[in-house]
Amino acid sequence: MHKEELRDESQLSYNVRRKIVAAVIVAVVVAGGYLDWASATGNPPFCPGYTPGGSCPSEISYAFAVEVNYTGSWSMRYYGYSSIGNPNGQVFSAAGSFAGGNLTGEGPYNGSVTLKGPSNRGLTLCVSVDKLDTSNLSLTVTVENASDNTTLPNGSAWTCESVVQ
Repeated sequence: MHKEELRDESQLSYNVRRKIVAAVIVAVVVAGGYLDWASATGNPPFCPGYTPGGSCPSEISYAFAVEVNYTGSWSMRYYGYSSIGNPNGQVFSAAGSFAGGNLTGEGPYNGSVTLKGPSNRGLTLCVSVDKLDTSNLSLTVTVENASDNTTLPNGSAWTCESVVQ
């Protein structure tokens, strides 16, 4: 072999090695990013199996029983959260909710609102009901086992309930 051929072959070998090293670095960075994400979110491979036996998140669905006890006209707003408890503390707010809706009616109401979300965070439903008249009659809103009431003219009552499965 000539010196020139050896130099070309050596240069070719050097370029191939550089490309292989670059590919390995990219693969390590991508794998590291995935592992960081998986660890932070509790996704596989860092959780020991799916529910009911394991702690990996899966989707849950829950139908919250909602009741309005009032003889007059009312307006209801509700919000669903992927959390335990109202994330807004003592304030009825849509902030942070992933679901919501409204309903108006007159007289007693019994129904349900179904929420779906990840099993590792729980589900919370908050419901607010406004009286649409000036009576002093009692209006009570109940979600599962939590309730609130008002007798104020044009008053409102709200409550939240959470489930974990």
